[in-house]
Amino acid sequence: MSHPPYLRYSSTQGHDLFVLLHGQQSSKRDWLEKDGYTHGGNLTEGLMNLGISFIAFDLRGHGDDKEVDYAKEYLDDDEYADFIDTSVRTIGEMLKQLKTAEPERKLHLLSYSSGSVVGLKIQEQFGLFDDVFLAVPIPQKEYDDGYSLHNNIGRLKDGSRFIVFYGTNDEEVSADETRWFYDQVNSVDKQIFSYPSGHSLPTEWVESFLRLIQR
Repeated sequence: MSHPPYLRYSSTQGHDLFVLLHGQQSSKRDWLEKDGYTHGGNLTEGLMNLGISFIAFDLRGHGDDKEVDYAKEYLDDDEYADFIDTSVRTIGEMLKQLKTAEPERKLHLLSYSSGSVVGLKIQEQFGLFDDVFLAVPIPQKEYDDGYSLHNNIGRLKDGSRFIVFYGTNDEEVSADETRWFYDQVNSVDKQIFSYPSGHSLPTEWVESFLRLIQR
């Protein structure tokens, strides 16, 4: 199995590694773009300033994954299933290999938008993440299927942090649905942060995230 395209920054300080997963119609390079739609570049700059390692992947059909084109506005059911399932399998296997090679590593999920589906399904299938941070997750409550977020929270580790950042005026999902999903999670340490924004969160979410990981 070939590895998905990725970018990695390795620090010599500590054993934490943040796994960064972008949303649909995006790519790993959004995590390097400062003051953009996701403010991903502001976040990774903050991680580097703190000496914290990260790895950012291209999901199936996005960025440098050129075999298919899923970076479009609408995917049919088969395309969506391949987008999610192949991303989960290839990224999950690579992270499993990484964890075997570097057992001291603590892996933490940080996803934006539909990257949350991939990240939580990786956790459900591989159980690799010590903490979970989700920015503007889309729960897909109404479908109540294998891609709905509330059906992929069964393997969160006891005592792990589960953090959600969301916009109260999100065009993709209602604030009520986001809070409903958050309430389904049983975690000793969970927090939710809201901002008066749409699906593109303000830079304050990055500031909140960076403060949290220094505690």
